Amino acid sequence: MPIGHYRTTFWRILPDPILVASLFVALLGPFLLNAGWANTVSDQELTRFRQYFAIVQSGGSIDAVLDRSTWPHDDGLASYLELELLLHPSYDATLPRLMNFLQRWPNHAQRGRIERMVEVRIAHAAGENEVLAWYDRHPPVTKAGRVYYLQQLLANNRMAEAEPLWRNLYLEGVSFPQDLIEKTAIFERKLNPTDREERARNLIGQGHSEPLKNFLKTFPIHRSDYFFALDAATRGDKKLFAKYHARLNQQDANSPELWNARFEWLRKTKSWSSLSKMLMGREAQYLSTDDRCLLRYRLARVLYDDNRFKDVMNLLYQNVQEKGAQLEDSAWMAAWSAYRLKNNGRALELFELLGREAKSDHRRSQGAWWAAELSKSRETKQMWINQAAQSPDSFYGLIALETRDGQLPTLREPDILCHSITDPRMQQDLHRMLQLRAVERTHYNGPEIDDLGQRYHLSPEERLCLATHTGAYDYALKLSQIMKGDGRPHYWSGLYPTPHWQPDPGWSLDPALVWGIARQESTFLPHAESNAHAVGLLQLMPATAAEVARREKLPPSNPNRLRNPTYNLALGQSYMKRMLNIFDGDLVLALASYNAGPGRGKDWRQRRSIEPTLAFIENIPFTETRNYVKRVITGVVYYQLRLYGKGSILSLIDPGEPGPGKLAM
Repeated sequence: MPIGHYRTTFWRILPDPILVASLFVALLGPFLLNAGWANTVSDQELTRFRQYFAIVQSGGSIDAVLDRSTWPHDDGLASYLELELLLHPSYDATLPRLMNFLQRWPNHAQRGRIERMVEVRIAHAAGENEVLAWYDRHPPVTKAGRVYYLQQLLANNRMAEAEPLWRNLYLEGVSFPQDLIEKTAIFERKLNPTDREERARNLIGQGHSEPLKNFLKTFPIHRSDYFFALDAATRGDKKLFAKYHARLNQQDANSPELWNARFEWLRKTKSWSSLSKMLMGREAQYLSTDDRCLLRYRLARVLYDDNRFKDVMNLLYQNVQEKGAQLEDSAWMAAWSAYRLKNNGRALELFELLGREAKSDHRRSQGAWWAAELSKSRETKQMWINQAAQSPDSFYGLIALETRDGQLPTLREPDILCHSITDPRMQQDLHRMLQLRAVERTHYNGPEIDDLGQRYHLSPEERLCLATHTGAYDYALKLSQIMKGDGRPHYWSGLYPTPHWQPDPGWSLDPALVWGIARQESTFLPHAESNAHAVGLLQLMPATAAEVARREKLPPSNPNRLRNPTYNLALGQSYMKRMLNIFDGDLVLALASYNAGPGRGKDWRQRRSIEPTLAFIENIPFTETRNYVKRVITGVVYYQLRLYGKGSILSLIDPGEPGPGKLAM
């Protein structure tokens, strides 16, 4: 990567920015040695570090790692190995050990995690003076830590510092011991009615009904009745709600806050029939417009899953009448429900509204495309296709662009300022990040870059350069998306990174497809784990991974191996290749099955042969799977453009496309 900047175009297929940067670092060898890079870690030492990191990550015995005298001499990697030990559930992370970490690496990018661990332990393991000194330098964030700090401030008569801390805790609904209540009575007398009502609301929100009863004894009767009614509505106690609601004046009885609590309880308890009845009744008029629209949308999603499209259309059309295209998800669901009911007049009205006024690119292009589908004149169709094509970052925008022009344009990478990789101030930090990449700990490099950015006031472009160079692909992706949202140029190397990892023993599927899946599944975090316990770059479920490993004669799967990018890519591409084979090369069905399971893909196969492609995709019954298919295909097309200089979305989405073997290597 040149010192100043580089420009790439994909008429000419140039190396990935990471490779360019690496080559440039090699050419700058003498400079880097003078900058302090002479102590490069040997391959043997890197292997030892990899082994130690793997032991800690495995979740088993960590005894083999505890003798620090066997660690290779690299302070940067040692700091992260020490960090992972301190975070390990089997390791006794005592206060002295935590403090030793902070003393040895005071500017560590992960110091905040250790400081939070200190906060939990220090009150029980240090003297009051030490605790107070620590909290002065590191204001506590936990409730227990803040209360203890408050006690110490009061004990040392530091009233001016204690008061704002007490006030925040009090308003949050924290209950104090009696001695603390007595010491802070002077603070409480300064509160106004609005402050006291904020505390009451927080007590209700936390479900602290008993403390609330005592607290409300100090309220005027008409306000205590109101908050008792609010508490009853929040807890779904109909009898108490009716009792206190009957005592309220008309203004309080019709309070949007009160009725929203009642509606929310019905929603949380899935009392859909009662919720629907109330939303259609006079009670709905007591809600604020925003609350009413949100509840309608939440109810409509449930009704949509039950195929009650007429109810959905009627319910959400009220949202459109009140808020127009501001609530674009409501407008889309109303429009698509009308389309499924063959109410093309209402559907076209709503598609056109979205195509004109939706704020997001994907909803605006989606509405415009379907407005084109339902328009009768050629001129009107073309107008809406042109409108959809104005959002080429979206699924429908790509379809419109290729439909209109017959092909997709090549990508042009903007100039990227990249002074940071040769900045003498950052060479030690850059060395550490490259070593983290070498031991597959790239997920630490994003916080490292943030730390450098704050220290040296780096521009977003400089941070992006560091991210692509050090393998922080997740950070590069998120940063590029923020930059795009801020109106900066589209940095394709960040938006669609091409990582240095490869499956072992090699690619059997087009990398454009695999990276498109990884981008959506994990945003390139090798250690990612979902709530459903899917693991790694391609988010493989343990049972699926074990089956694929047996079939491919690879080492048995376990959570530690699944966090290894080369292993995860090997299993994931094999599984995706199997999905393509099952569905005769139909990428839409294969992706839907990768996300929702092959059984569901087989259930949808017949409908796929009957419905038009885009209608089939929009009718996938699971929102997650529906969005997944569109986002991954969009990613695949952009990876084709990045890797090969050309791509096509239309050749990927039609039934049976792209066909058997066409995505194989």
